Amino acid sequence: MFTNHQSILDSDRVRAPTHAELWSVGQAYVDAGSSPTEAVRSVEASYYAVIEAYASDCPGYAGKIVLEIAGAGPSYYSVFVARPEGSGLQKLDRAPEL
Repeated sequence: MFTNHQSILDSDRVRAPTHAELWSVGQAYVDAGSSPTEAVRSVEASYYAVIEAYASDCPGYAGKIVLEIAGAGPSYYSVFVARPEGSGLQKLDRAPEL
């Protein structure tokens, strides 16, 4: 039995992104080297969920994350976190062991 498991769906922490958050995702793509046209296409072709109060189990990150799942399939996904300075989102690189 999973005794220390807390489902994010048991609370109101998962929601759809706002228009401003989608723009921030697009800007994160541009910041990572995509053209504005490519960024818009990526945002328009994906599905999103926002978790307001994510916290890792070990010291690491706590705060809002935006999950992106590409329309091409669930194996194509990205995670965006709030920038430390509080302006916009930053796309994370995947851990190499995943």
